[in-house]
Amino acid sequence: MGLATLVIIVIGVLLHVKWRKEKTQFRKHRSFRLWSSDLHKLIGFWLLPYHILVTYTGTILGLGGLLVIMTAISSFEGDQEAAVATILGTEPELSYQRC
Repeated sequence: MGLATLVIIVIGVLLHVKWRKEKTQFRKHRSFRLWSSDLHKLIGFWLLPYHILVTYTGTILGLGGLLVIMTAISSFEGDQEAAVATILGTEPELSYQRC
């Protein structure tokens, strides 16, 4: 979902050709529809770095987990249990002694 959202953001910025002019344009004393459209564009432009950061982070975390699993399984030639044991280690044994 992060990758799809990141692609949508980039396409939206590329398709919106008048963003340089409209990034600070806010016509308060016109119609409500024009005011709400300007407000939408203004908030969308100034929150763009936040949205890019969040979607990029989601993409890296989502695809990173998938790539780690795929790399581990391919390096152990399909032995999934050996890959999990190497990554997570062995389970600790309880000794029932006080520390």
